[in-house]
Amino acid sequence: MARFLTAIALTLLLLPVAATQAAALNFGGQLVYGDDADVGIGGRLEVPTPDLHEDTRLEADFNWYFPEDPPGGDTSFWEINLNWLSNVGDPTGEARFHIGGGLNLARASVDFDGGGDDSSTDLGVNFLGGAVVPVGVLDLLAEVRITIGGSEQYTIGVGVLF
Repeated sequence: MARFLTAIALTLLLLPVAATQAAALNFGGQLVYGDDADVGIGGRLEVPTPDLHEDTRLEADFNWYFPEDPPGGDTSFWEINLNWLSNVGDPTGEARFHIGGGLNLARASVDFDGGGDDSSTDLGVNFLGGAVVPVGVLDLLAEVRITIGGSEQYTIGVGVLF
């Protein structure tokens, strides 16, 4: 419970910074693959945070996965991530590269056909890196994330930002 409250406190501390940058926010969708959770789809929001540090942004996403169901059960799995990203490399290049870290909140549940269910919610830590390539008015995104705790998986994702 203490980890959950810490995550909420961190989010509340960063929201005013994000709100001041609302005009520059980017949003989009993504397709993700997790080594434990299979394929998923999600939404993503990015807000620059130059007041905290130059060339950084706050990123929040929600991913809904479609894991394989066990015999006699129906599985659902989703995660919420809150990450702080920092641009690395040559800022004048075509692609912008980033690294970052943050928090992962994952929820898994199984409903059994014969009645009953089982679920768990876990908090974890993310380490990630990726690239964004501008294509016209869109930004194409590719990212790799490793989560320790929480969803306990590596994730590969591609997406588009507006």
